[in-house]
Amino acid sequence: MADALEKQLGENWRVAGKILNVASLDNETWFIAVLNNDTTSEDLHRLADNNAITCYPNTLPYSIEQKASNIVKKRR
Repeated sequence: MADALEKQLGENWRVAGKILNVASLDNETWFIAVLNNDTTSEDLHRLADNNAITCYPNTLPYSIEQKASNIVKKRR
């Protein structure tokens, strides 16, 4: 299994993620990867060392948006 994922940009591909873990269940292979922060669920990815294997990312079941902090820092 490759440790890098590539993202399709038009007719080209660029490195867009790193695979952290892989599991095979029945006839499927699942993996966990860290992807670039500009990734959308419509982006087509492929394994860097096997162009025939492509995939789309699943959306996260939670938000990773950073919210403004309401912490007030006191100055001395």
